[in-house]
Order: sequence, then C-alpha cells, then structure tokens
Amino acid sequence: MTTADVDLPVEAPEEPQEKAREESDVSESVRRWSQTRRKRKVMLQRSVSRELADDSASSISITREDTADSSG
Repeated sequence: MTTADVDLPVEAPEEPQEKAREESDVSESVRRWSQTRRKRKVMLQRSVSRELADDSASSISITREDTADSSG
C-alpha cells in the first residue's frame, strides 16, 4: 500500500487570522520551551560545578578497560 492509496481527510482552507493565531501560539510554545531548557541547563551546570568543587581530587581521569577478545 502506498500513500497514494490512502484517502486523507481534506481540511478546509484556513482563514488568515486563524493561521496567524496558530503561528503565534506555536511561537509562544517554542519560546517557553527554550526558556525552560535554558533554566534546566543552568541548573545542571551548577550542579556539576558543585560536585566537582566538592571533590578533593585535583583531577579526574576516566579509563576504559580493554574489551577486545584476547583469544584470537
């Protein structure tokens, strides 16, 4: 089955005022989402900074153990 075989509902043409209002609503939603994302990012950065400041180690190193099969 292809998309040509499917009957999609036909929407009535939108009035310019309605379309403008919907675009405004979308813009407002994106603005609020961006603001919330920035706040969460700042909170995360502060949390990580505090954890690193509380750590008595002067440096942090992360190593990965060799996971290759040695039978070969």
